[in-house]
Amino acid sequence: MLFGHAGNGGLRINVAVGSMDDAEHVTGAVLRLVAELDGSVGAERGIGVDKVRWLGLARPPEEIDVMRRIKAALDPRGTLNPGVMLG
Repeated sequence: MLFGHAGNGGLRINVAVGSMDDAEHVTGAVLRLVAELDGSVGAERGIGVDKVRWLGLARPPEEIDVMRRIKAALDPRGTLNPGVMLG
């Protein structure tokens, strides 16, 4: 099932599968294709918890490191969403 936002041209993809193993396989295949086409694995609000493991497909390590440093500067005690993504 594809759906999106007319204003920004973004598409969201939902795929119904039979098991969590199938879901992981399908998610990986879709997000690798998205990255190959210079798409984003996240949205304008950021990356979701379920997709954080795929962030490296669309963002280089240096950019992810900058994200970690910004998070540490703004949340030095790690109280905002502890351990969710950039902990």
